[in-house]
Amino acid sequence: MKLAGALLLICLGVHTAFADDSNLTLTVDGVSYEDVRWGNATPSAVTIFHRTGIARIPLEKLSPELQQKFGYDPEKAADYRRRESAAVSQAAQRDAAARAEAARRETERAQAAQRDAGQRQWADMLAKKEHPRYREINGKLYDFSPAIAFANQKPPVVFVGGDYMRSIGGNLPPGVAQSQQAAAAYQREMAKWGRYLIRGKVIQVLQDGLLVDCDSRIVFVKNYPLQSSVVDGDSVDFVAMPVGSYSYANTAGARTTVRAFDFGTVPSTTSGALLVQAGSEAENGQ
Repeated sequence: MKLAGALLLICLGVHTAFADDSNLTLTVDGVSYEDVRWGNATPSAVTIFHRTGIARIPLEKLSPELQQKFGYDPEKAADYRRRESAAVSQAAQRDAAARAEAARRETERAQAAQRDAGQRQWADMLAKKEHPRYREINGKLYDFSPAIAFANQKPPVVFVGGDYMRSIGGNLPPGVAQSQQAAAAYQREMAKWGRYLIRGKVIQVLQDGLLVDCDSRIVFVKNYPLQSSVVDGDSVDFVAMPVGSYSYANTAGARTTVRAFDFGTVPSTTSGALLVQAGSEAENGQ
């Protein structure tokens, strides 16, 4: 700041008056300064050193003799003040911009640290077959709890003609039978939430995501937290948001387009975010 002030004085045409008076007493606006020595002078003011400290005196407050000594010109003084005020304002703006930039970088650093910690937590959850509830997708916060609740259900086994029939989604221990009504209710839930289920085997780990074979249906999934630790052939079981389609070159070199899903990322903040349940009508606004 001292260096900036010195440069400011130089740029604005400051000149220095060396002490050529001794035992000088100066009275300005009823205030007396004793043992005055002259310091730096500008077209509008002069700095003085006196017995009890330092003061800055506007040249128009001095006697005509002293004004002449310092080359006081009212027009030059007014112009200097305008330029001085503009320079100070610009310096303040630069300082404010620098503080804002520092604050922005600190916020980004804190958010990145939060996301890293969240990603580690997500990885631990997935290793325990647990699903993260809140996820950020395309700048919006989603609550996946309904889809997760459905994914955690055990599909019913329907008793038909004395035989057990395995329903969509997995197996139940033998000897457990559910009514046709329960099976119908499960199928209704499957129609609503089944499209979020990713259950199958990884067929290829790509740079930007995974290709997963879900019962002969190939899908692409991005932002899967455990992507760096999975390999081709690994089984996966999680919920993700349908986000359109994805094209890639297959082993024959032809372009193939499949359904795309986004697992989501750790929310940077919940403040001001749109909180909706995955599968609700609000999802259509993504």
